[in-house]
Amino acid sequence: MMTINNGGHMETIIRVYAPNEVGDLNSRGGKQKNNPIAGPHGEETVNRNGEKLIDVCMEYKLQIMDTYFAHKNIHKYTWHEEARNRKSIIDYYIVRQNSKLEIRDVRVKRGTTCGSGHYLVQAKIYVPYRHQPGQNTKQNHTDWVE
Repeated sequence: MMTINNGGHMETIIRVYAPNEVGDLNSRGGKQKNNPIAGPHGEETVNRNGEKLIDVCMEYKLQIMDTYFAHKNIHKYTWHEEARNRKSIIDYYIVRQNSKLEIRDVRVKRGTTCGSGHYLVQAKIYVPYRHQPGQNTKQNHTDWVE
């Protein structure tokens, strides 16, 4: 978890891996056009857990950021199973719709695996910076979080 003070407005970034007692939820949320929750660049498939994820995002006004950025498929699919030639997008960056953070890109970094078929998902986040009087800008200026 990381908390950033943005001119008095606190933003918290939480990285979660939380399988339940029966395993991962493996939510496949699909893609949408003109939708505040999911963008047009997800995968075609939506499963039952994906529908639940969309419902939670609606209720809490969240966005699934992976689906808003166009990338080649090898930079979109977050999980693969070579033996069956299966792949899906089941790892997400989800943020509040009214977040002050600007998510500039979300993509999969191939070559980095966790020994589980999952790839590392990277987000480029711009932290809007507002100079506070009396602060030394060289010491307090942080633009990017990766």
